[in-house]
Amino acid sequence: MDQARLLSSVNRIHAAALAPHEWSLALEDVAELTGGDHAVLVRLPTRTEPGQLLASTRLDVDILARSLSAGAELAAARPSVANATAIARSADREFVSFAAGASPASPLPALRGTTMTRATLISDREFERSGYYNEVVRPMRGFHAALARFGAGDEYALAICRGRSAADFGADEMSGLAALVPHFATALQVQQRLNHAQDSARGLAHLLDRISAALVIVDGEGCVCFVNQRAAAILDRAEGLALQKNRLVATDPGGNRSLQEIFGRLGRLAIHDGSAEIRLRLPREHSRSPLLLSVLPAASFETQGLSHRRAVAAIFITEPDAQVVVDRAALVDVFRLTRREGDVVVLLASGLEIPEIAATLGLGIGAVRNYLKAAYEKTRTHSKAALVALARGFVAPTA
Repeated sequence: MDQARLLSSVNRIHAAALAPHEWSLALEDVAELTGGDHAVLVRLPTRTEPGQLLASTRLDVDILARSLSAGAELAAARPSVANATAIARSADREFVSFAAGASPASPLPALRGTTMTRATLISDREFERSGYYNEVVRPMRGFHAALARFGAGDEYALAICRGRSAADFGADEMSGLAALVPHFATALQVQQRLNHAQDSARGLAHLLDRISAALVIVDGEGCVCFVNQRAAAILDRAEGLALQKNRLVATDPGGNRSLQEIFGRLGRLAIHDGSAEIRLRLPREHSRSPLLLSVLPAASFETQGLSHRRAVAAIFITEPDAQVVVDRAALVDVFRLTRREGDVVVLLASGLEIPEIAATLGLGIGAVRNYLKAAYEKTRTHSKAALVALARGFVAPTA
């Protein structure tokens, strides 16, 4: 076995763990190395999850899809297919389970973690008579196969195939495949962990987008690791705070100097105890209220895959004059308000006066006053200001 080509295949396999679209290239290398006509990599089914074709090479996609579909039907109807005697053999049952992914149960446990040829499971003559060969393998122009089954937790099957006219796989070729199997197992495990990390990151990003606060996570140079939807809306307006080449900057020169000094100080510190919150006031134009920043340092703030950067601070942005969207459903649920009482309180919190609320809801002014009186009693507030402040505490999450 050519060691340089073997090493090249190993590199391809591990590259595919980071870029799943390259699995076909990895299989191409392995097929070339072992003298196969084509190759297939599948994740085997479990009791709760169906199997999955992960990659193939040198196979017509339509033929492959039809063959795998036929294999699934054959496995489901195994006792009644033609040539039932051959199919019923334990070796053939294992081969159908192994290659077609018919069942997670295996009558030949020794097959797991090993490599072998198809001929060690069933003779050429019996294989030619089997429904599996005629319905599944033959349309894919296969006959001889070098097989491997591996994996802890999720199990995988790898098949390198040749046509009927070729010789079976020899010892040197099987030795090369055996050397590659541990690398397949490791690469697929790495890929699985990366997928889990990406799923966690997406879940965390969605959660942070739903919170009412505007949040930006930055590294020691002020480069953004993450920004949620509320913060993105503020940065898009570039009033007081903006993004320049992915760096967080203040639009006021004096405010920007202070902000960059904070980033520099955080970046130079090796350890932050997280106890010293830094506050910064950033002026805005057009007589708008200033933005208020709360910078929370942290020791190598963990972003759970949201960014490859080393985050050192979470910045919460308060926009005092921003229009607050009250979570009416939460307000009604907590204080047992009626639907109409909730409508009146939400409109009051939005800045409308009683006559405007009445016009908006199509009610009389007296009816609105009665709804407000009931809301005061249920919320135990005694003034308009107190009721509005209470309602604005129920900020609706970002959709």
